[in-house]
Amino acid sequence: MLLLNAVTLPELMAGGLRRFSDNIAVEYGDQKFTYQYIEKLSQDFCRYYQSNGLKKGDHIGILSDVTPMAIGAMLGALSAGLIYIPINIHAPNAWVSDLIISAELKHIMVQNKYREILDAPGDNAFVTFLDNFAAQDNSLTTTLYEKNLSDNVAYILYTSGSTGSPKGIMITHRNACSFICWMQKEFAITPGDRVFSRAPLQFDLSVFDIFTTLLSGACLVIVPENFDNSPLNVVSYMRDKNVSVVYTVPSAYIRWLSKGELQRGIPSLRTLLYAGEPFSPCWLRRVMDCLPTTAVANIYGPTETNIVTCQHVSKPTTETSEIPIGFPVDDTEIYIVDEAMSLLPHGESGEILVRGSTVFAGYFTAPELTREKLIQSPFHQYPTLAFRTGDYGYINEKGEIIYKGRMDNMVKTRGYRVEIGDVENAFTSIEEVEEVAVVSLPHEKYGATLHVCLSLKDVNQGLALIQEKIAEILPDYMLPYDFTVMEELPKTATGKIDRVCLKQACKNQLKSKPEIKTSQAHYVKLAKES
Repeated sequence: MLLLNAVTLPELMAGGLRRFSDNIAVEYGDQKFTYQYIEKLSQDFCRYYQSNGLKKGDHIGILSDVTPMAIGAMLGALSAGLIYIPINIHAPNAWVSDLIISAELKHIMVQNKYREILDAPGDNAFVTFLDNFAAQDNSLTTTLYEKNLSDNVAYILYTSGSTGSPKGIMITHRNACSFICWMQKEFAITPGDRVFSRAPLQFDLSVFDIFTTLLSGACLVIVPENFDNSPLNVVSYMRDKNVSVVYTVPSAYIRWLSKGELQRGIPSLRTLLYAGEPFSPCWLRRVMDCLPTTAVANIYGPTETNIVTCQHVSKPTTETSEIPIGFPVDDTEIYIVDEAMSLLPHGESGEILVRGSTVFAGYFTAPELTREKLIQSPFHQYPTLAFRTGDYGYINEKGEIIYKGRMDNMVKTRGYRVEIGDVENAFTSIEEVEEVAVVSLPHEKYGATLHVCLSLKDVNQGLALIQEKIAEILPDYMLPYDFTVMEELPKTATGKIDRVCLKQACKNQLKSKPEIKTSQAHYVKLAKES
């Protein structure tokens, strides 16, 4: 990956688009588009941007599903030297209006069905509707493939806000090229592959879906517009379309298994990748049982770092097996440090610190936050930045990195330190539990309390059995203070469990039930006042 220092995304992608010109690049429902078509489309968009006065470094927004037109708009923006910013299609109108201003968007490319999201009176950016886009005159005097430097920003991803306020994460050409090329090499993506497009544009997983696929001569398989995204339909679509590679979050695989008949298998699927959140061992084992010939890999990296570790996964042997996030990828260094940024020995937990070619350039218009999170590496004499992930982990005796959760998910309750991930893993080992998430709330007496939100495989199943089983697994101080049973846990636009929403639901429940009922002596054994 070090050889890519002088390479930009337009230069990298041009090679794939031209080399595989007659291959099918995108399959969108029943429509098929060649690499030659996608290259021509990107050139048309490039000419369009330049003829409308957009200049190198200007910001354009993309408000769209993953479609051939949206892909062309993104590639054309990169060729024109612009910085593209995908906009969350599920965001409230007011959020979008604020983003248009704060992200300094000059132009927005909008899929027609999302035109209502734009609050036109408050938005000053020029709008083009993708569905109405017309081919551009080739005689226009423009510069295709505007010269960029590898350290220039290529795109900005705004976080979904599932764990806090959205931040604009600036990814450079070097960051993106390093990630894309590593993924292609590590998972041997070839022209014979059919990669399923699952992630929305604002989610960093979509960078693999689109760019690694098109670099490799493979086919990107996209569900058609207005597709019914029920788990049953999605799994059936992948099976019918002979998908060979899929990359999404564990929550999606769990839904496909529990409600989408994944147990029937997908014979064409050779590689299953997951990232974004931990995969409970019991669910991962069930998924792997359904796909016995499919290779599985656990990929780790915050949006700010792209991907920095990888573990090719073997089937968990127990319900509580710890699944490593693996080893650092090429040109990446991982350190486990304490609060003073001193290196910790193997086996001791601390913050995960990352240095490498995929580490982002900073947060857009947030210099203080950038200085807080991007620091001079304490392990290098020369100037080089390292990213403080805020994630907690350790290195085991094999040299594998074990992810233990967010540092802000370490809770002290009734004098004991509790890792929320450990509580969640205990619940997922219970056969009757389908999905679970644990959140903490402040408590005057105990410091903090744990609240479990869960869905059950049998909606008629009562809580008593679950409470009895969890009391056999966890010590008293790790038992939840309260339960909330839901038909399905809420998800963010990127498919992860929405913990902000769950925390609010637990707060609301406590308002109507301020004190827990302690009559279930076999379960709740809260410490008595000292």
